[in-house]
Amino acid sequence: MFDAEHFFDGYKANPAYAIECIRAAYDAGARWVVLCDTNGGTLPHEIAEIVDKAAEVVPGASLGIHCHNDTENAVANSLAAVNAGARQIQGTLNGLGERCGNANLVSLIGSLTLKTGYDCGIDGKALAHLTHVSRMLDERLNRAPSRNAAYVGESAFAHKGGLHVSAVAKDPRTYEHIEPSLVGNRRHIVVSDQAGRSNVLARFAEIGLDIDPKEPRVDSLIEQVKAREFEGYAYDGAEASFELLARRVLGEVPVYFELNRFRVMDDRRWNARGDLVTESEATVTVEVGGRGGDDGRQRQRPGERPRPGAAQGAAAALPAARGYASGRLQGAHPHASGGHRGGYPRADRVRGRQRPAMGYRRGFAEHHRRVLHGALRRHHLEALSRALSRDRLARAGPRM
Repeated sequence: MFDAEHFFDGYKANPAYAIECIRAAYDAGARWVVLCDTNGGTLPHEIAEIVDKAAEVVPGASLGIHCHNDTENAVANSLAAVNAGARQIQGTLNGLGERCGNANLVSLIGSLTLKTGYDCGIDGKALAHLTHVSRMLDERLNRAPSRNAAYVGESAFAHKGGLHVSAVAKDPRTYEHIEPSLVGNRRHIVVSDQAGRSNVLARFAEIGLDIDPKEPRVDSLIEQVKAREFEGYAYDGAEASFELLARRVLGEVPVYFELNRFRVMDDRRWNARGDLVTESEATVTVEVGGRGGDDGRQRQRPGERPRPGAAQGAAAALPAARGYASGRLQGAHPHASGGHRGGYPRADRVRGRQRPAMGYRRGFAEHHRRVLHGALRRHHLEALSRALSRDRLARAGPRM
């Protein structure tokens, strides 16, 4: 095989010399003489003219073409060379290659097999794996497949406008140049702010929802989709989210809980070790099964189990209350007991601010820890008292 690098640029500079080079290679016994558009700057009409001249000295059965995609014409140039007599195409799957890439063999296989009478050695069964092969290569390379790739892209047979979808439903040939299954792809109906009733009904068919086309809730769903698109949502690539929205509008999704209110607070402070830390506290009120819970305020750190709340009843509050009651609240404020070490606080310059000495900080933190434990103990005892009171009232029954 003789690769005639820079052949097309060389031909433009000196046609006679370029032709003599490939003639000498063929006469010397080269089975294939491959004409290379190394810089990728030659256009299809130039490729056709130059390959036609080359075929006068090298038979087409021994001519090949090698195109780069610097002008986005590698596939078109390869097809032009084949029409001019070349019988070998060099390219890569998905057009991989230096700079802008090489001729995309995936597109060339689809076009030569389905659009021309040339035999590429690929039957219909093998052709149906074209999409799978293309996406498998991208997966191995850990890159996202091109959605708008010819034949195999996710958007190659996607329909978004309501008029388009309505026409495709009647006759797919109106907006599809081939049957998607021939190359292993599928038709994709997109639901977006441009969607109409046809889009929604087509998506219903895909997800197995049987609904009357005249159902008024379909119009409500369309309006919801358009309103959400205006707010920034996008359903054209989120089929599962659309299905949940559709089933919820149609009343097929149970209401497991309802959110009444929530509050999130962040506290950024210096801790006892002098480190700047941020803690978050969330308060959520939900209604489950028609019963509203208490605030359920939780300050939970990683690995820490949630504390039982008053709404969980006496059965949950009693062990917690017993656990806190069994402890001993010891110590007092370090200023009163002289419990801190190192005397009165001294000034340490840390991170551009004054902070107390380590001994004082530890004593102060210990005091707050004990106060917090006392508050928690009182909280759980009060929770136990309320739970037991409700339990006694429930047993006593209503007053006459």
